[in-house]
Amino acid sequence: MCIELQQEIENKLHFLDQVQHQGIKNGVNFYETAIKIRFLQGRLRLQHNMMEKSGAVIVLALEKYAQYIDHDIENYNRDLNNVMKVFTLIAVTFLPQTVIGSLFGMNVMVPMMSIDNLYPFWAIVSLTGFFSLMAIIYFRHLKYI
Repeated sequence: MCIELQQEIENKLHFLDQVQHQGIKNGVNFYETAIKIRFLQGRLRLQHNMMEKSGAVIVLALEKYAQYIDHDIENYNRDLNNVMKVFTLIAVTFLPQTVIGSLFGMNVMVPMMSIDNLYPFWAIVSLTGFFSLMAIIYFRHLKYI
């Protein structure tokens, strides 16, 4: 929009120059017309300068706006990361209850069912405990806990 207006002003200035030169070339005395043309040229140049300054102000305003948007997005991402951290900690908190429920739902012999062969049950519990311990160590390394 600004570029189109600027082009229009330049076209009008060029047209006024052509009219003035055409009048001088034909030998016609356009004294009053020449004064009006000079006045209009001055006004158009003033508008042209004002548009250039306005364009610079618009560019600065857009840059400032982009900085505010970047800052807002950064804050939003930080808040979202904190929420996800809380959800992760909640999931880890409820993980042992889920594991215990899953262990007693497996198709192996469990305590209080038979005392004959509990080796598979304790192997699975040990493996689960090992992976839980590794998860806790990893979260501490990330400073979540």
